[in-house]
Amino acid sequence: MSRVRADMRFSIQVLVAADLHAQRQLYADLNRAVNEHRPDIVVLNGDFLDAGEPDAAKLSPSECALTLASLACPNIVFTFGNHEQDDWLPFLSAWLEAGRVPQVLAGRALRFGPLVVVGFPCLMVEREDLFDPVPRPAMKWLSALAKQHGPAFRTLWLMHEPPCGTPLSAPLGPVAGNAEWMDAVEHYAPRLVLFGHDHATPLRHARWHYRMSNGTVFVNVGQSGCNGLRYSMVWAGFKNSTPGLPQRLAVKAFPLQEEEIVITQQA
Repeated sequence: MSRVRADMRFSIQVLVAADLHAQRQLYADLNRAVNEHRPDIVVLNGDFLDAGEPDAAKLSPSECALTLASLACPNIVFTFGNHEQDDWLPFLSAWLEAGRVPQVLAGRALRFGPLVVVGFPCLMVEREDLFDPVPRPAMKWLSALAKQHGPAFRTLWLMHEPPCGTPLSAPLGPVAGNAEWMDAVEHYAPRLVLFGHDHATPLRHARWHYRMSNGTVFVNVGQSGCNGLRYSMVWAGFKNSTPGLPQRLAVKAFPLQEEEIVITQQA
């Protein structure tokens, strides 16, 4: 990723991966990626567990928790996908036993120094016995976050379900996305939105990023499951530790060799 500019005192790197589906190989790949990049934050952007039948190629919920807990990163953040509902409680139990505090983003924000990260719930799954209910509509809790964090809340948005209407997800069907998420993006114009759920469309179109006319950049790197982990690295540079929009924000997809996409570059 980019080197820190002399006029930026605070830089934060975020590694984002979605749709690991408890696959042993992808978890091993994630460990290697973390060791290589040494990010400040790792985000599991939904479907890091799997709702399918047990399989020798997949980790159990407890094994997933222990593997993630051992990553060389101080902050592990989770958003929920449509596969977390069955295995979340055993995962959470093992996570807590490992001495880790769960950092879950579902209709809320977390602050890491000057960086504010917003996470969306997965509306495909709603179980009040597992997950705290999120106020409806989305504009209700987004408005509260905007008041709480100011412009900083527009830096980085994470969601498993795609916002519908981009070339990074199918136009129809169960992976087409959520119209409400796109309405929120059009209203608030966040700088960078990362999602998953649709594994194949980015691979089929050979395209992992898309920029709207309002400046928002969407990223879905896809996930093949058999050719190694696909993930993105986000780099944010700030002049001070006060929460705000970054002076520079960029993202790059791995293992692709394409150059990084610069979202914000202020003189």
